[in-house]
Amino acid sequence: VLTSMIAAVLVRNLRRDYDRYSKLPTDEERNEDLEEFGWKLVHADVFRPPSHPMVLSVCCGTGMQLLCMSIMTVVFATMGFLSPARRGSLIMALLILYVLMGGVAGYVTSRMYKTFKGKSWQKATIMTAFGFPAITFAVFFVMDLLAISKQSSDAVPFTRMLILILLWF
Repeated sequence: VLTSMIAAVLVRNLRRDYDRYSKLPTDEERNEDLEEFGWKLVHADVFRPPSHPMVLSVCCGTGMQLLCMSIMTVVFATMGFLSPARRGSLIMALLILYVLMGGVAGYVTSRMYKTFKGKSWQKATIMTAFGFPAITFAVFFVMDLLAISKQSSDAVPFTRMLILILLWF
């Protein structure tokens, strides 16, 4: 309901601005046109390139990787390849699809970075490969250290954490 209300307001404003821009102005309206209104106020901000194009490109590439991974997982689960009864298969499918969709992330990152006239697209793809996984692993590692310090049975053994680090590289 809220989305439809916002869409209705936007469509009404766009239609009003479009009608105002497309009609032939009179002499009186030409004098008033010196003052900008509507979309003319934001046209310079909309088409300005971002101040940090590499960060935006890396985030968009990682987001596309996660989106493709999620869609493929849902498709495979819907087709019956992944059973919720076998939790390990679901986690393995997520990890394998995340790794396989790394190519999508690199492509989206490099294309978007080149669109912003970036020069070092290789650096952008390397940041995509190490950025999100490093942050995720660091958070998981800190949480696991807290679980180990509290002697929790849910803690992942430290040797397995080292194996995960070795698999990452």
